[in-house]
Amino acid sequence: MLLQNTLSDSGSPYLHQHAHQTVAWQQWSEGTLRLARRMDRPLFLSIGYATCHWCHVMSHDSFDDERVAQLLNADFVPVKIDREERPDVDQFYMTACQASGRRGGWPLTVVALPDGKPFYVATFIPRISAPGQAGLVDLLTRIAELWKVRRSHVEHAASELHQALEDGGLSGADSGVQSSGDSAHAVRAMSRALYGSHDEEHGGFGAAPKFPSWHHLGFLLRMGDEGCAIALRSLLAMRTGGVWDHVGGGFHRYSTDNEWRLPHFEKMLYDQAWALRTCAEAYAATGRPFAKETAHTLVQALLADFRAEDGLFHAAWDADSEGEEGRYHTWTWDELGDVLGDDGRRRLGQVIDIHPEGNFRDEATSKETGRNLMCANNYTSLARVRGELSQLRAARAHREAPLCDTKRLADWNGMTLSGLALAARYTGDEEAFHAASRLGAAAWDIFMAQGSLQRASFGGATRFSGQLDDYAFLAEGYIHLSEISGLAEDLERARRLLLEARECLFDAATGHWYVSRAADVPRRMTRYHDEAYASGASVLLRSMAILERMFPQDAWNDLVEGLRTRMVSAARQFPLAFTGAGSVVVETLAMRGEMTLHTDPDSELATGARRLFAPNLYVVSGELLHRAPLAPRSAPAASHIQICTGDVCHAPVQSMEALEDWRFQVGPGGVMNA
Repeated sequence: MLLQNTLSDSGSPYLHQHAHQTVAWQQWSEGTLRLARRMDRPLFLSIGYATCHWCHVMSHDSFDDERVAQLLNADFVPVKIDREERPDVDQFYMTACQASGRRGGWPLTVVALPDGKPFYVATFIPRISAPGQAGLVDLLTRIAELWKVRRSHVEHAASELHQALEDGGLSGADSGVQSSGDSAHAVRAMSRALYGSHDEEHGGFGAAPKFPSWHHLGFLLRMGDEGCAIALRSLLAMRTGGVWDHVGGGFHRYSTDNEWRLPHFEKMLYDQAWALRTCAEAYAATGRPFAKETAHTLVQALLADFRAEDGLFHAAWDADSEGEEGRYHTWTWDELGDVLGDDGRRRLGQVIDIHPEGNFRDEATSKETGRNLMCANNYTSLARVRGELSQLRAARAHREAPLCDTKRLADWNGMTLSGLALAARYTGDEEAFHAASRLGAAAWDIFMAQGSLQRASFGGATRFSGQLDDYAFLAEGYIHLSEISGLAEDLERARRLLLEARECLFDAATGHWYVSRAADVPRRMTRYHDEAYASGASVLLRSMAILERMFPQDAWNDLVEGLRTRMVSAARQFPLAFTGAGSVVVETLAMRGEMTLHTDPDSELATGARRLFAPNLYVVSGELLHRAPLAPRSAPAASHIQICTGDVCHAPVQSMEALEDWRFQVGPGGVMNA
């Protein structure tokens, strides 16, 4: 049977990048697995994403090569997988990679039995062998031979690896009886771990490569003065460093050095969304102007660079353009002079670290490029070169731009919805409010067009059933949107999403929330720990706790307690892997409740209530007032704010001074008080 490349009819820009190749790439599906069984061939899986630099390198080096294509087409069923479309498939095989003793990463290269069970897992593989590393040509030749003459050994290797996955406990978190004392202990363990790993000189956590770790910063903002100081130091270091795009705004994916100077130039939607959320919360918690200004700039960058015509937001921007990483974002000395003139370049050099010989080394080769990336001497001086940076932005628009991955993902758009809504709430950004409203409408119209949640949208079509992250992040986005809109419809949308998630992803027998409903992976996976951002499970925990109070008839309480205890147990063992859940636990220790606005929506009191950093309190206004779960026996006729926590309604708040008493803060012994 002669296979043909099927990627041109996919909905993924990443798969489209490989549609021209003579490799007979198939798309991951139950049909492809049946095909492999019928042909009795091993699967060759290549997993990556559209803006992955090393995926591009391996594609050009190996998959464009006719010899590699011949080997794959003759003896394998080759399959390309976009990890962002199918994170459940990627998670299973990445876990297998780590269980085999290899460090994970992308591209992820897997050879598996026809039923999908892996027996060989690696990451980047060069085409030609080198000392200490087998090349892809030799590897494919050897595996094809083994499949024909020593198949039992291959099947035994797959069985052993699968057993290692079973023994490793892919569930990731254990259930157990927990108390508020256990929760407080887990919170203290997270605090100690973050304080201990914090880089006091340069901000951030650990050594290079340094990732923003927004969930760490969100947790610290809930930990009082010391935690806020660490979070602000890290935010300010990133905002002045090269990991921030000083010309166009927004954050690159990570820094390759300790000082946040040399970025990996990808821009991911999820980073912009979480950065916006974190900066908005930082401003609410501390009042620092740079956090508000950064949030405002992020809103502008999102609207300019990521928003699609349908109102959703694109997934990512590549690091490469014109065949070079960082080409779009870096400048030679002469290019700076051509745009700014000698005087403008001199002014820029007083604030931004630029040199005639350049300051940018290529990430892969460490060679000098003669180009300059942008790092500021300090934040306050940036205002002096705002005009010069604006000129560079206009000039850069005429360059060949990096590839934009234009697919739209439900979970990342949900994160963006939360970021925009929180920016509108905490900073009063009107553009963020309107963008959040438009995004909320577009996400529902597109991702729910088939009656149940779909994960990905591309080219006017949606694909793949929603996964746990899609339900969790989109539901949380609608909850935050309802806090600024006061519309019952927004909260009802969150409720509908989580009811659907409960039906298709929760297993009452085990108490587990699975990441997907798919039956085409060798094992359904769970994920409770954080990765590049807070886990969907942690966001699910927060959202269910709010819905339990607003819709008690849906019986969320047991699910909230079951998920909380499972994650607290795991967090005590691995505190740095659960700070997303830690933020929710901190809010719970402070006692969750509602802040109802019985006042004109534009009044000083209503504005102050929305700007108050009190993440344990859900803001109720407008149409939602009649849904508030608790109502005091008596309330003043005059404008006021009513705060209820637990099953108690407190004295009405009628002044800004009294409202400030409800600012979120840390109490003695690590237990939170409002």
